Amino acid sequence: MRTRLRATVAAIGAIAALAVPAIVAAEPITIVGGSIFYSRENQVHLRLQLDNGIVLDNDYGFSDGEYYFPSHYCGACAPGAQINLSVNESFPSADGADISGPFVFGGVEYTPTAATLSINAGDVTLAAEDGAWSTSTPFTLNASITGSAEDGSSTTLSFFGLGTAAMATEDWRWFATEYEFDDPAAVPEPGTLLLLGGAAAAAVIRKRRAR
Repeated sequence: MRTRLRATVAAIGAIAALAVPAIVAAEPITIVGGSIFYSRENQVHLRLQLDNGIVLDNDYGFSDGEYYFPSHYCGACAPGAQINLSVNESFPSADGADISGPFVFGGVEYTPTAATLSINAGDVTLAAEDGAWSTSTPFTLNASITGSAEDGSSTTLSFFGLGTAAMATEDWRWFATEYEFDDPAAVPEPGTLLLLGGAAAAAVIRKRRAR
């Protein structure tokens, strides 16, 4: 009797598990190439190549307005100004910023429903000429993107990357910021890891060395 009861409970549990949308939790996936590009006019475009073969190609923010600004935007800054290029954002945000562009994971196509971006960067010095790029600064990114599939299931991917960022301005009102990713296989110097605060960077290096 007890054996039958246990079998029945197990069967019910298995059916219930199948009925619940799948949420995938895993270690952060390493970014091995690509960039994140911010501009006042075009919001933010993200194109990332991950080390598991996935390519994320998404736009964030309003597609028909010019009033979406990341936290480092400085419309009245003069040449020589110091700007910190760190960014912390969530989408969709309170002001309604949206996400476009599906992604494929495990052979399933997902429509993005939410994302977070946390960029830890240093300061740059704005160039003296319009359209010229500032000094550059190293950065690290910890981010996630959640999507839903047609069958109602959902998944969340988390990923990590590092690289170099710079900012350009025009008339000191329009701006562009690019975060260009490096392949962590090119191991940074220990001093760079300390600058980046990089527990995550150190984890990437340990992972590479273990291969």
